[in-house]
Amino acid sequence: MQGSVSAPSHKALETWLNGIEMFPGTQLQLRPVVAHSEIEKLKTAVGASRVEVKVMGNKMGALQDRPGGLARLLRVAGEAYGEISVTMVISVPRGKELREHREHLLADLDEISDVVTGAERARARLVYSDPSGPEQTRLVELVEHSITAKKRVPATDAEENSIRIVSAVDAILAAAAEHEDALRLAVDAGQS
Repeated sequence: MQGSVSAPSHKALETWLNGIEMFPGTQLQLRPVVAHSEIEKLKTAVGASRVEVKVMGNKMGALQDRPGGLARLLRVAGEAYGEISVTMVISVPRGKELREHREHLLADLDEISDVVTGAERARARLVYSDPSGPEQTRLVELVEHSITAKKRVPATDAEENSIRIVSAVDAILAAAAEHEDALRLAVDAGQS
């Protein structure tokens, strides 16, 4: 679901839900849902000029059999330092002579896209080629999506009492049910 600048991030929502102790004795962990369209942008780009990925230690195991450069760098860091969080930024300068390097970086990013969708941070400046003009770039946020779904919620319940948390949760669940297909597609985006 598309977000806006004023919408809470998944971390802010996680902090709020844990702060109100909706489920006492349980610490909720929220993960961002990547839009299917964002993953599709990886497939239509011709290269990547910049990739930034932050992967937590619990995701390192998913990189074991990946031969690409990004996977290898993350794996080596995990093996050297143990259960760590790794933030990596790789940037390939502009220039036609470096086109092959940008293509290679995109291929490596695509190879680990299923791991990237579960990363703490993942963004890429993708390169798109237009045969009739110069290369264009576009920043793609793979996990930093704010959470939004517009749904009108009455300020009072059926007995005209002020809204309660239960009413808000019911509205959220109703919105989730209404957008179930889009949510399922987004969750499956990194697994296809």
